[in-house]
Amino acid sequence: MCILAHRHGRSPVRDVGGGTGLLQALFPAECRHICLDIDPLKLRGFLAKDAQGVAVLAAATALPLADASVDTVICAFIAHHLSDDQYRQMLDEAWRVLKDGGVFIFADPLWEPQRWPGRLLWRYDQGRHPRDLQAHRDAVWRRFEFRTEQRFAVLHAYALLIGRKRAAARQSTGQ
Repeated sequence: MCILAHRHGRSPVRDVGGGTGLLQALFPAECRHICLDIDPLKLRGFLAKDAQGVAVLAAATALPLADASVDTVICAFIAHHLSDDQYRQMLDEAWRVLKDGGVFIFADPLWEPQRWPGRLLWRYDQGRHPRDLQAHRDAVWRRFEFRTEQRFAVLHAYALLIGRKRAAARQSTGQ
C-alpha cells in the first residue's frame, strides 16, 4: 500500500501514535517506518518486531520534529483517545511538521450509534472521545487538501482520510 513510494522513494513515514508498528506491514521495505508513541512498552514491542526500526517516545500533541521537515505523517487509530483540544493540537502538529505538499494519512473508528457492534465495542474501548465522520471531515479537511476519503466497516466503522498539506497562507486553525 505504499501510496507514497513512487513519490518519496525511501523517505521515512512518521507513524504518530504508531504503538507496536501495526501499520508498518502495509508499506514496502523501501518505506522507512518511524514509530512515535507515548507508551514505552508499545515502542519496545515495535523494536522487538523490527530491531532496525526507529522508535521515538513522543506525544502526538508535541512532535519532536522540525517545521516542514517530513514528507508523510500517519495518525491512525489514536484520535478517539484525544480530547477535542488534543485532537486539534495533533492535527496542527502534523500540519506543522509536514513539508508543503506532504501527505497526511488519518484513520479512526467512527461513532455510529445505529451500528450495534460498534456501540458494543465503544463500551469497552479505552478511547473516550468517539467522533462521527463529519467531525473528522471538518477537522482534517480544514487543515489538509482533500485527496481521498473512504469509509469502511469491520466491527467498527472507520474513516480513512488522505490529504496534502495546504500552503501556510491557506491553513486555518480550529476545529
